Amino acid sequence: MLLDHTFIMSNFQNTEDVPAQLDFEDIFAITQDVSEFLENLEGMDLDPEDLALSPRIEKFQNIDFNMIYDEENMFNFDASAEYPLPILANGSSSADLQIPELSSTSQETVSEQRAIPAPLSFQDYLGFPYRNELLRQFPSPTLPLRIIDESAYPLASPVVRALQQGLAYRQEQDLNQAIDLAVQDEYEASIQVAAATPSVAPKKSFVRPARVPGKQWIKPNSVTLGKNKRSGNIKSFDPSRFYLPLATRPEPWGTPTSYGEIPFQYTAEGELVPSTKLTSAQMTEYIATHPLHSISGTYSTPNSGLILWVQIVPADSAARYPSQQSDKCRFADCPIPGGTIHKGHYRVAFDEQSFKGLSVDPFHNAGYVHLFCLEKAFNFPQICKDYNVRPEVRVLPEGKNKMAITRDHESMGKIVKRYIRDSEGWSEENEYAYEKTLCYALTKEHLELEPKGRQATREQRGGNSIDKHLNNLDVYMIGEKAAKEGEKSGKRGRGTKRRRSDSEGEEFDLEETARRSRR
Repeated sequence: MLLDHTFIMSNFQNTEDVPAQLDFEDIFAITQDVSEFLENLEGMDLDPEDLALSPRIEKFQNIDFNMIYDEENMFNFDASAEYPLPILANGSSSADLQIPELSSTSQETVSEQRAIPAPLSFQDYLGFPYRNELLRQFPSPTLPLRIIDESAYPLASPVVRALQQGLAYRQEQDLNQAIDLAVQDEYEASIQVAAATPSVAPKKSFVRPARVPGKQWIKPNSVTLGKNKRSGNIKSFDPSRFYLPLATRPEPWGTPTSYGEIPFQYTAEGELVPSTKLTSAQMTEYIATHPLHSISGTYSTPNSGLILWVQIVPADSAARYPSQQSDKCRFADCPIPGGTIHKGHYRVAFDEQSFKGLSVDPFHNAGYVHLFCLEKAFNFPQICKDYNVRPEVRVLPEGKNKMAITRDHESMGKIVKRYIRDSEGWSEENEYAYEKTLCYALTKEHLELEPKGRQATREQRGGNSIDKHLNNLDVYMIGEKAAKEGEKSGKRGRGTKRRRSDSEGEEFDLEETARRSRR
């Protein structure tokens, strides 16, 4: 089709340079050049002999497009489908252009062939405009498709292959939709059958509390018969399904004591050695000078790798801790004997691991401290301003977060966030008072949102309940001491209840003691 072999044959000086088999780059180049050449023929008076086909064009005409395979999608086409294929340039009919049916033994031969461009990701095109500016101006694809079909027929083989892919994709989508509808119909039919069939309640199987292997300090509840799901859930839960062991033990650090001991030493699980109790000076050093303040390359306490989580103490979780002392309060001056942080009280977790992601068990922390202790002994509002203090609202890989401050009420998380944002540090003008603390605000919110019958139950039982001490541990310990003295004097059961419910003077004394403890 070229007069002097300079239009398409510019890359070949003679017919000997024509490759034995053209690749797709050659085909696309020829197609583009031919199109431009045909446009230039309009209005020209040329001799037909000048339009003789060059060897390369003849080579292009004689290509058997059936031998060009799409390696990645050759098995995705339905060879029996009736696709409207064009008449080839060599004169063969559309029926001759079939997708080859390949056996497993012929796959090696196929892999040696040149593939057409990668298969289209049709899902990526759904809902997006055409890349071609002209096509985007048509309100409907019908007219431009008709124009393309009339003016560019027969379509190039890569276009035909791409259309075949699109048709196969459409057929697959229709099939999947039909399957989904059939499955839905079958499900609804089974529901109707089940509703019409009398049901027989399965026999309940009880799982009684049992000892936890390797953690002998956990004493099973010998009273419960395991008639609820708690015992079964505790026994069946395996943290190793969700978390990995700590890769390396953290390095010890801190100012040596007068005995030459480094204060902050760790176990293999990443918690401070169980016997470690921190004095006020050591607690200050731990929070203020922690090495993880520089994890990002620059020193930043608000973005520290040491995260202080404000949590509620979870129930049914004793087996999650590495040791018997893991969940105890680390403050040396904690008013509770042994540092016990009771279920339902509020605590702060010293987390040195989750800044890397939740790959380590979230119950394996460096330590815990009563929220009350941290607020009374330290300038906690200022700690919130200067360090990485957060409400515990994480979604854990295991599912429900038993430590979440929002476990019972979503509003608890908002209270913590507002406190961190708005509270001012203690000063001479703003002295510490328990009624100003976060612990008090959380306790009051808990009591206001609890079920209406809960308080009546407390009054019936009597005892040192939360409505009396409001999570003020100083007041709590006074109530515990009074209860023990009542037991020693023989005032138990109903007598103890009458003494506590009728002794308004004693309750007044507790409140007065609480006010003195805040000074």
